[in-house]
Amino acid sequence: MKTNKLYLFFVLLFLSTFTFAQNVPFEKSSFPDNKDGLKEAKKSLEAGDDLYFQGKGFYKEAIVFYEKANDFNPNNAELNFKLGNCYLESMYQFKALPFLEKANKLDPNLDASIHYSLGRAYHMGEDFQQAIFEYNIYRGNLLNTNDPYALKDIDLKIKQCHNAKVLVQTPIRVFVDNCGGNINTKY
Repeated sequence: MKTNKLYLFFVLLFLSTFTFAQNVPFEKSSFPDNKDGLKEAKKSLEAGDDLYFQGKGFYKEAIVFYEKANDFNPNNAELNFKLGNCYLESMYQFKALPFLEKANKLDPNLDASIHYSLGRAYHMGEDFQQAIFEYNIYRGNLLNTNDPYALKDIDLKIKQCHNAKVLVQTPIRVFVDNCGGNINTKY
Protein backbone atom coordinates (compact mmCIF):
# COMPACT_ATOMS: atom_id res chain seq x y z
CA MET A 1 0.00 0.00 0.00
CA LYS A 2 2.85 2.37 0.86
CA THR A 3 4.55 1.75 -2.50
CA ASN A 4 1.29 2.56 -4.33
CA LYS A 5 1.06 5.93 -2.59
CA LEU A 6 4.70 6.65 -3.36
CA TYR A 7 4.16 5.65 -6.98
CA LEU A 8 1.08 7.89 -7.22
CA PHE A 9 3.03 10.80 -5.71
CA PHE A 10 5.78 10.52 -8.35
CA VAL A 11 3.28 10.20 -11.19
CA LEU A 12 1.47 13.34 -10.05
CA LEU A 13 4.76 15.17 -9.60
CA PHE A 14 5.83 14.16 -13.11
CA LEU A 15 2.53 15.24 -14.65
CA SER A 16 2.54 18.56 -12.82
CA THR A 17 5.78 19.58 -14.52
CA PHE A 18 4.05 19.30 -17.88
CA THR A 19 0.87 21.12 -16.92
CA PHE A 20 2.75 24.15 -15.60
CA ALA A 21 5.13 24.62 -18.52
CA GLN A 22 5.76 28.30 -19.09
CA ASN A 23 7.26 30.28 -21.90
CA VAL A 24 10.58 31.66 -20.66
CA PRO A 25 11.74 34.80 -22.49
CA PHE A 26 15.39 35.62 -23.15
CA GLU A 27 15.46 38.40 -20.54
CA LYS A 28 17.66 39.26 -17.58
CA SER A 29 14.76 38.75 -15.18
CA SER A 30 14.45 35.12 -16.29
CA PHE A 31 18.17 34.39 -15.76
CA PRO A 32 19.42 36.73 -13.01
CA ASP A 33 22.30 34.43 -12.04
CA ASN A 34 23.65 33.74 -15.52
CA LYS A 35 24.12 37.01 -17.38
CA ASP A 36 27.09 35.74 -19.40
CA GLY A 37 25.17 32.67 -20.55
CA LEU A 38 22.21 34.86 -21.47
CA LYS A 39 24.46 37.18 -23.48
CA GLU A 40 25.90 34.25 -25.46
CA ALA A 41 22.45 32.72 -25.98
CA LYS A 42 21.12 36.04 -27.28
CA LYS A 43 24.03 36.28 -29.73
CA SER A 44 23.23 32.79 -31.01
CA LEU A 45 19.55 33.65 -31.21
CA GLU A 46 20.26 36.82 -33.22
CA ALA A 47 22.60 34.96 -35.59
CA GLY A 48 19.94 32.29 -36.09
CA ASP A 49 17.28 34.94 -36.70
CA ASP A 50 19.46 36.66 -39.31
CA LEU A 51 19.56 33.41 -41.26
CA TYR A 52 15.96 32.39 -40.55
CA PHE A 53 14.49 35.60 -41.89
CA GLN A 54 16.47 35.27 -45.13
CA GLY A 55 14.20 32.37 -46.06
CA LYS A 56 13.95 28.61 -46.10
CA GLY A 57 17.21 28.21 -47.99
CA PHE A 58 19.06 29.41 -44.89
CA TYR A 59 17.15 27.37 -42.28
CA LYS A 60 19.76 24.60 -42.28
CA GLU A 61 22.46 27.07 -41.27
CA ALA A 62 20.25 28.63 -38.58
CA ILE A 63 19.87 25.28 -36.78
CA VAL A 64 23.38 25.45 -35.29
CA PHE A 65 22.74 28.85 -33.70
CA TYR A 66 19.23 27.99 -32.53
CA GLU A 67 20.48 24.76 -30.94
CA LYS A 68 23.04 26.76 -28.92
CA ALA A 69 20.34 29.15 -27.73
CA ASN A 70 18.04 26.21 -26.99
CA ASP A 71 20.73 24.54 -24.87
CA PHE A 72 20.64 27.63 -22.66
CA ASN A 73 16.85 28.13 -22.67
CA PRO A 74 14.80 25.16 -23.92
CA ASN A 75 11.53 26.72 -22.70
CA ASN A 76 11.10 29.55 -25.17
CA ALA A 77 8.11 29.00 -27.45
CA GLU A 78 9.29 31.16 -30.33
CA LEU A 79 12.72 29.54 -30.40
CA ASN A 80 11.20 26.04 -30.36
CA PHE A 81 8.85 27.06 -33.19
CA LYS A 82 11.70 28.40 -35.34
CA LEU A 83 13.90 25.40 -34.60
CA GLY A 84 11.07 23.04 -35.51
CA ASN A 85 10.49 24.90 -38.78
CA CYS A 86 14.20 24.76 -39.57
CA TYR A 87 14.26 21.02 -39.04
CA LEU A 88 11.19 20.61 -41.27
CA GLU A 89 13.20 22.08 -44.13
CA SER A 90 16.30 19.99 -43.44
CA MET A 91 17.22 16.39 -44.02
CA TYR A 92 16.51 15.80 -40.31
CA GLN A 93 12.77 16.41 -40.56
CA PHE A 94 12.07 13.80 -37.88
CA LYS A 95 13.63 16.15 -35.29
CA ALA A 96 11.01 18.87 -35.93
CA LEU A 97 8.04 17.40 -34.07
CA PRO A 98 9.26 17.64 -30.45
CA PHE A 99 10.22 21.30 -30.90
CA LEU A 100 6.90 22.20 -32.52
CA GLU A 101 4.89 20.34 -29.89
CA LYS A 102 6.81 22.09 -27.13
CA ALA A 103 6.31 25.50 -28.77
CA ASN A 104 2.58 24.87 -28.99
CA LYS A 105 2.44 23.70 -25.38
CA LEU A 106 4.43 26.70 -24.11
CA ASP A 107 2.32 29.23 -26.04
CA PRO A 108 -0.75 27.97 -27.92
CA ASN A 109 -1.32 31.46 -29.35
CA LEU A 110 2.23 31.93 -30.60
CA ASP A 111 1.55 31.79 -34.34
CA ALA A 112 -1.40 30.45 -36.32
CA SER A 113 0.96 28.74 -38.75
CA ILE A 114 2.22 26.43 -35.99
CA HIS A 115 -0.69 24.13 -36.82
CA TYR A 116 0.49 23.91 -40.42
CA SER A 117 4.01 23.06 -39.23
CA LEU A 118 2.70 20.53 -36.73
CA GLY A 119 0.55 19.01 -39.47
CA ARG A 120 3.59 18.64 -41.72
CA ALA A 121 5.64 17.08 -38.92
CA TYR A 122 2.91 14.57 -38.06
CA HIS A 123 2.36 13.91 -41.78
CA MET A 124 6.07 13.10 -42.27
CA GLY A 125 5.99 10.90 -39.18
CA GLU A 126 3.04 8.99 -40.64
CA ASP A 127 0.66 10.04 -37.85
CA PHE A 128 -1.95 10.90 -40.44
CA GLN A 129 -4.91 11.32 -38.10
CA GLN A 130 -3.06 13.88 -35.98
CA ALA A 131 -1.79 15.60 -39.15
CA ILE A 132 -5.37 15.94 -40.41
CA PHE A 133 -6.40 17.38 -37.04
CA GLU A 134 -3.65 20.04 -37.15
CA TYR A 135 -4.26 20.82 -40.83
CA ASN A 136 -7.95 21.36 -40.08
CA ILE A 137 -7.14 23.82 -37.30
CA TYR A 138 -4.91 25.70 -39.70
CA ARG A 139 -7.59 25.53 -42.39
CA GLY A 140 -10.07 27.12 -39.97
CA ASN A 141 -7.65 30.02 -39.50
CA LEU A 142 -7.27 30.35 -43.28
CA LEU A 143 -10.98 30.72 -43.89
CA ASN A 144 -10.76 34.27 -42.54
CA THR A 145 -8.00 35.23 -45.00
CA ASN A 146 -9.68 34.08 -48.22
CA ASP A 147 -6.32 32.98 -49.64
CA PRO A 148 -7.34 30.51 -52.37
CA TYR A 149 -3.80 29.17 -52.89
CA ALA A 150 -3.26 28.41 -49.22
CA LEU A 151 -6.70 26.80 -48.96
CA LYS A 152 -5.96 24.68 -52.01
CA ASP A 153 -2.62 23.62 -50.53
CA ILE A 154 -4.09 22.65 -47.16
CA ASP A 155 -6.96 20.76 -48.80
CA LEU A 156 -4.39 18.84 -50.85
CA LYS A 157 -2.39 17.96 -47.73
CA ILE A 158 -5.54 16.74 -45.95
CA LYS A 159 -6.42 14.63 -49.00
CA GLN A 160 -2.87 13.22 -49.06
CA CYS A 161 -3.24 12.16 -45.42
CA HIS A 162 -6.56 10.43 -46.11
CA ASN A 163 -5.01 8.63 -49.10
CA ALA A 164 -1.94 7.68 -47.07
CA LYS A 165 -4.09 6.12 -44.34
CA VAL A 166 -5.67 3.84 -46.96
CA LEU A 167 -2.38 3.03 -48.69
CA VAL A 168 -0.62 2.14 -45.45
CA GLN A 169 -3.41 -0.33 -44.64
CA THR A 170 -2.96 -2.10 -47.99
CA PRO A 171 0.75 -2.17 -48.83
CA ILE A 172 1.87 -3.55 -52.18
CA ARG A 173 5.14 -5.17 -53.08
CA VAL A 174 7.24 -3.31 -55.62
CA PHE A 175 10.49 -4.11 -57.37
CA VAL A 176 12.99 -1.45 -58.36
CA ASP A 177 15.12 -2.30 -61.37
CA ASN A 178 18.29 -0.58 -62.43
CA CYS A 179 17.67 0.88 -65.89
CA GLY A 180 21.33 0.79 -66.87
CA GLY A 181 24.14 3.26 -67.35
CA ASN A 182 22.25 5.61 -69.68
CA ILE A 183 19.68 6.43 -66.99
CA ASN A 184 21.42 5.62 -63.70
CA THR A 185 24.64 7.59 -63.90
CA LYS A 186 26.78 8.57 -60.95
CA TYR A 187 25.01 11.95 -61.02
